[in-house]
Amino acid sequence: MSDFHFIRPWWLLLIPIVVWIWYQQQRRRRELAGWSALIDPRLLPAMTVRSSQGGSDRTWLILAVWIATILSVAGPTWHLQPSPLGDTPEPVMIVFRATESMNQTDIQPSRLERARLKVVDFARARQGKPMGLIAYAGSPHLVLPPTRDTELVAQMIDQISSDIMPRPGSDLSAALELAVNRFGKFQGSICLVCDQLQASDRQVIQSFRDQSSVPIEVLAIARAETPELNAIEQAARPASSMTVMSADNSDIETLVRRTNRPAVPVEAPDSKPRWSESGYWLVPLIAAALLVSFRKRTFAKLETAS
Repeated sequence: MSDFHFIRPWWLLLIPIVVWIWYQQQRRRRELAGWSALIDPRLLPAMTVRSSQGGSDRTWLILAVWIATILSVAGPTWHLQPSPLGDTPEPVMIVFRATESMNQTDIQPSRLERARLKVVDFARARQGKPMGLIAYAGSPHLVLPPTRDTELVAQMIDQISSDIMPRPGSDLSAALELAVNRFGKFQGSICLVCDQLQASDRQVIQSFRDQSSVPIEVLAIARAETPELNAIEQAARPASSMTVMSADNSDIETLVRRTNRPAVPVEAPDSKPRWSESGYWLVPLIAAALLVSFRKRTFAKLETAS
């Protein structure tokens, strides 16, 4: 309740006005009642306003109804509306390094084949959750935009190799930029699958993280205690998280856990939080008070008629 406030607080300005009008009516009733001492007792019931405990209670009830109505329209709230994206998983864009170094066979059957298998396992572990694929060497290329058909990602990764890349080299900066641009209206995360990183890539990753809130998960396709793994670790940390390829599925489980986040819409800088209105809780009380007031007024008229 520490966040309690009114969405339309200007409506509260009507409360003192309503109280003033009610007070003036009560004052007028008292002035009319003062004439009872000067009027013939036989004419008194017809010439004066009946003053009874029931009538007094009714006027207080009417005031309470007006105030409750104003409070309801003012929009009392203390909690945000639940996001409609609460159950929507965050998209993941795989950025796959398809350089000639991937053809080396120090990892059996080759770095490329092992990397492909890891992507297939990752895609199937995220079955039904949005995943896209970008291949890069000297230039980045979109293979698949984020799709829930993760089996398609598993199929397309088998077609990626250094032989189909039009330009040699390793332009990681352009690949990361392409990934962010393909997320659309939802913020996602990037999974960088690589067998090595250059010293200049550390600055690329750091600069990217300084300018973007998109997290980077690095899957290192390298053996332990090798220069390639040390280079990846130095380039990736501390601006990103790194997972080293394993013989079992523990590396994929780690990636799934780290990327298992709800989708967050990319909002405009001037966007405002959506608060959940709770004024409707006063509506039944207002309706009940009006019903009681109506019944009392009806009974009062019946008593007068009798």
